Amino acid sequence: MPLSLANPVLLDVWTYWCEKRAGRRAPLFGDIDLDTLGRLARNVLVVERDESGRFRYGAVGSSIQTIYGYPMEGMYLDIALPPERRKPAIARYTLACETGRPLLARSAYTVSERLGFLVDRIILPLARADGSIGGALSGQLMRPTMQGTPLGDPLSSAQTDEEQIIFLDEAGQAAPTPGLALR
Repeated sequence: MPLSLANPVLLDVWTYWCEKRAGRRAPLFGDIDLDTLGRLARNVLVVERDESGRFRYGAVGSSIQTIYGYPMEGMYLDIALPPERRKPAIARYTLACETGRPLLARSAYTVSERLGFLVDRIILPLARADGSIGGALSGQLMRPTMQGTPLGDPLSSAQTDEEQIIFLDEAGQAAPTPGLALR
């Protein structure tokens, strides 16, 4: 399955962000009110970049916290995430902050010999009061995999050591970005 906004969770987060953006490059952190998202909020998180360049979770949806098994709000990504997932996560948010562009990402990771997850994310820049990009709103859809075969997505090409990333244009379509991949 190609990486796209076809999933309703990702599309709803995109639509919300576009409404809050209101023609600007990115909405302000203060424009985001997760309480207005209803059930969608359980698949959403807000990440903020501090002055030193480190990323911290501002809000983490309940389905994401259930998978990780602990409250993550206020924690830095380089502490909250398992060592093998830190670098790719930080790279995704760095890319969104430095380019100011919305992106979609897909990755897969293994929890045990028999269980893993295929994760589709939309990562949408958020602005500070001065207009600089200082973090992101992210919608995540995590699907369990068993014995290396994604449930409900047998055609996925994501591997545990590979991440697919595409930028989105103003209409939410894939923007040409040759050779973009994080490892």
